[in-house]
Amino acid sequence: MGLEENAAYYTKVGDLLTTWGWGDFINWWSKWATRSNSGPVKTPQGVTVHHTGGVATATSYLVNPTDRPQLKVLANIHIDALDRRIRFICAGGASHGGFTHEPCYDRIIAGTAPLDRDLVPGNDSPSFSINKRTVGIEVDGAGGADEWDDWTYRATVATSAACHQVAGWPTTGAPRVGAHKEHTKRKPADPFVNMGTFRRDVLDCLANPWGPAAERPEFVLGDRVLSRNGTDRGPDVEDLIRLLNALGFGLVEDGKFGPAVETAVIQFQSTHGLTADGFVRLDTVEALRRALTRPGSTDTETPEAAPGEDAVGVPPAPPAVRERTFRFGQANLQAERFGGLPDDSSRRGKFLKEIMKCSVYALCEVSSDARNAIRAELGMSRFKVFPIGFVCVLWDSTKWEHTAKKSVDFGTAVHGAMRVTLRDVTGSGLTVDVISLHVRPGAITNLAGKQADIKKAMDNLYRRGVPTMVAGDFNTGTAFDIVEPFGFVRSTRSVNTLNEPGDQRLDAVFITPELQFLDKELLDPGNVSDHKVWVVKAKLVEP
Repeated sequence: MGLEENAAYYTKVGDLLTTWGWGDFINWWSKWATRSNSGPVKTPQGVTVHHTGGVATATSYLVNPTDRPQLKVLANIHIDALDRRIRFICAGGASHGGFTHEPCYDRIIAGTAPLDRDLVPGNDSPSFSINKRTVGIEVDGAGGADEWDDWTYRATVATSAACHQVAGWPTTGAPRVGAHKEHTKRKPADPFVNMGTFRRDVLDCLANPWGPAAERPEFVLGDRVLSRNGTDRGPDVEDLIRLLNALGFGLVEDGKFGPAVETAVIQFQSTHGLTADGFVRLDTVEALRRALTRPGSTDTETPEAAPGEDAVGVPPAPPAVRERTFRFGQANLQAERFGGLPDDSSRRGKFLKEIMKCSVYALCEVSSDARNAIRAELGMSRFKVFPIGFVCVLWDSTKWEHTAKKSVDFGTAVHGAMRVTLRDVTGSGLTVDVISLHVRPGAITNLAGKQADIKKAMDNLYRRGVPTMVAGDFNTGTAFDIVEPFGFVRSTRSVNTLNEPGDQRLDAVFITPELQFLDKELLDPGNVSDHKVWVVKAKLVEP
């Protein structure tokens, strides 16, 4: 199996996890499908579970370990406990195991590993490595028995089971899942869990798939700017305090951003080349994670990578000034004027794919069947969607990952508003809020009702200070009266957007000043819709 076939395998693993309920948590790291530590690429024959050696290891370190550059990439999958992500980071060989005890590998592959205890390895074989033979799953943790919470453990079990099922490995004995500590004496607590119990749980997951116990939190650390001025509190503040304490600050873990937390943040920022103002932005979160990423072993007698493993490619360094230019599409995909368009038609998806060519869309008038048909054309595993009624935000998950969502119901099965927070995963790490909405029409409510819908959406979904795009069918030409006082600027001109004469100013895109408007284009979708559609080019820039 080559790199392309391995990438197809991991894509199927992600698809299976999605059917098990993990879709909100899956992320595909930039260039994952072409990343490998060496060639030729081999077919994985089992799974090896590790801990990262740090409580909040940065994924960027796993794909480019700067203290051990010869290793190239350290895992195929990263279970990011802090950010609540199952990250696919490498389709090829990863330097996750080094030279290991071959008989233990043989038992795992044969399905004879114990279901009540760990395997006990002997001496490392001088020329045998599990690097290319097994899927390397790195799970955040430094080896403490209380570090893996319920989400982390369930995600690790489910990912191991999905790798097993997609590969079609036998389930008559123990699953083909082992731990790094079972392959080598060098890693006696990697990870801490009882692997016999873990293998039994993998078998249980294969018989009765495990989903997450709860939805992803609205905010995880890094999604929003935290400060004492905002009297912030919540799970992300709890994680911030936990990371600071891991660095030795000794704070009270009460989930409140108080004076002591602010002092600790300023002290950390001042010693790590950051603006020492006490505001926890994404750069501070990333610096905390780098500080908590444990340097690798310097043991040269049992290297982590077998001799001769060469890099396929090293990810480029991030730009000095972080920015992200992207295309955004707004479309009402109703087609009543042409006698209706079947919900399962592929024409909508082809129009988005071949003509609009955006990485983010705000859509309305798309039923569940229509959304599925669109995603089937764009790539079901690549394009993700969050809907409310017939309104949705649709995005390319190879370019953006969602970090939060929230919706507002306008009281019908069709209309409403959805906000999705998206973080750029192509290099900048910058975040944008996208709000898609469809206001109730005149057949249902009057002008006051339409304006009330818009205000309800803005009051509940807009987060001041966050770069935001609001787009959709406002069903009134006076939407700017409600939206612009919130600080938005209309980026699409008021034009006739229906395919017939008349004043039509209902479809629009508004942006906040934190976004740079670059260009716009009005497109005629022909018989795909009776509305014309907007494509807006914008730029996110680090504040």
